[in-house]
Amino acid sequence: MSAVPEDFLNRALLRQLAGEHLFASGEQCFALGRVRQVRAVGERVSAKVTGDLTYQVKLWRRRGKLCFRCDCETGRTEIFCKHCVAVGLAWLAHAGPSAAAPAANQKAEAARLARQTERQREQERARLATHLATLDPRRLAGLLLEATDYDEILRRRLLLETIGVVSERPRRGRTVAPPSPPDFPVYRRMLQEAVCPTGHVDYHAMPDYAQGIEEAIAPLRTLLRAGWSAEVIDLTELVLVELDAASDRVDTGDGLLNKVYDELQRLHLDACRAGSPDPAALAARLLHYELEGGLGIFNNAARTYAGILGRSGLAAWRGLLVREWQGTVQSTGADPAAIDHRRFQLQALIERVARDTGDSGALLVVKRADLRGVYDYASLAEALLDAGQIDEAIRTLERAAGKFTAPEETRVWQDFLVAAYERAGRIDHALELAWERYQTSGELADWWELKSLVQRLRPDDSARWRDRAREHLRGGIRGNSTAASGNAEVELLLEEGLPDLAWQAALRAGCRDDLWGRLAAWREAGHPQDAIVVHQRRIVRLLAAPFADARREIPPLLAKVRALFGRLGQPEAFEGYRSSLRSTHGRKRGFLRLLNAAAP
Repeated sequence: MSAVPEDFLNRALLRQLAGEHLFASGEQCFALGRVRQVRAVGERVSAKVTGDLTYQVKLWRRRGKLCFRCDCETGRTEIFCKHCVAVGLAWLAHAGPSAAAPAANQKAEAARLARQTERQREQERARLATHLATLDPRRLAGLLLEATDYDEILRRRLLLETIGVVSERPRRGRTVAPPSPPDFPVYRRMLQEAVCPTGHVDYHAMPDYAQGIEEAIAPLRTLLRAGWSAEVIDLTELVLVELDAASDRVDTGDGLLNKVYDELQRLHLDACRAGSPDPAALAARLLHYELEGGLGIFNNAARTYAGILGRSGLAAWRGLLVREWQGTVQSTGADPAAIDHRRFQLQALIERVARDTGDSGALLVVKRADLRGVYDYASLAEALLDAGQIDEAIRTLERAAGKFTAPEETRVWQDFLVAAYERAGRIDHALELAWERYQTSGELADWWELKSLVQRLRPDDSARWRDRAREHLRGGIRGNSTAASGNAEVELLLEEGLPDLAWQAALRAGCRDDLWGRLAAWREAGHPQDAIVVHQRRIVRLLAAPFADARREIPPLLAKVRALFGRLGQPEAFEGYRSSLRSTHGRKRGFLRLLNAAAP
């Protein structure tokens, strides 16, 4: 029985939800011992409340609130009924007094009620035991049979015993003698019945569904200890496959089936170790489950079952995988537009196995056979580099350079080829290719890549490469090029920490507003007049922009202009500037308010 969080459930909350009358009735139901089969998992509980009829009750926590369901007439109207109260009290009693009553004055009452309930149950059990001992076997059998109509757990346990399948553990130090052959076909149907839902299993029904499967698979461990390893292999695979097929009809959000998955996988592995399954047949099934299953239960099966499969089984596994992959390669051919997810799945699996086993040769065979796009060439080159075949990697990327010329494709093979040249010690080739990329794009990110490469390979040449980049940018400006502009030169010089040269470049070729702002920040200390001019130009441009932008950006600019005039000892110059703005833009009332706010 799981504990109940103190901020989740207590007697006061039950009384508040039900009201005094229903709470009293529920308390009486609980005191009379009518709450049966209480099962709690995490922050949810289910139970049955007996009386003239038997009602199923569920309580659970969602987003910090207590939710409920009861199939009685009152509960179906979404009223917190007396049965919900009784189950809540039972949960509190089982969880312990500390969970039931966070308030000090309620703890004693909860403990007293729990002790009273336990005594009542012990008395009831003793009375029932005495009574059952006096019953005629036929009468006793009739009562049990009647109970199986509403108690699914009892029904399943008794049925399992009828077919020789039990889940009792052996005593320590004793071996389990193989029983008479169980009725495995019947057990197989029972497992399918437990796993295969007739409809959708929603969030509320998941605890019962998960517990039903746990009850059904519990005997498998006993069967394995009793020597039925082949049958356990077959049955665990059956349940895992059926669970996979049912996954789209089951709400697995709370992970209630994770325990089932883990136990089944352990059972299957232990059964394979205990038995002697045919390696080739086992390899075929494992590969099929890994490729077709959606739950990922048999992922990495070749590694997990390597000791069981042995050399012959692993060879069979690889052979089946390669043949399957070759079939997809033949069906899609070399058409780069033919997207085959099955092919990608198979290739990824082959590559993973090759990496796990260190089989670089197999990895290269696969990658050489699948050269359709630029990323395929890059992946092959990467594998060649890892295998130490640097020259072959370079030739592969140079072939890609001749095949893929679109800008986005070019960047891919350039990235890998620069790295390959560097790894091969062909430094001049690496630098020239990185330069070519920057020369084409003019992007600052590509300059950073080139600069990093230069600092790593030829640190003494940093100034020469910077000057070369400046000359290239100036040439683009003189030629009215759109690929390289004043923006790029100013940005480069600022990043290089050369603000004076960046200022000259901006005056010569122009640049973006944000770069002018960065330049002004540099000029404020030593050349405040230059900064004033930049800020004033920015204010003029903002006056033509939407008022929201002006209202946000003009006040701090005015404050900077005023401070800079003050540093120059020319406060009257700011007043004159403000007067000129007022006379020129006096019709803009919003702007006048901003202007007046800039007064000392």
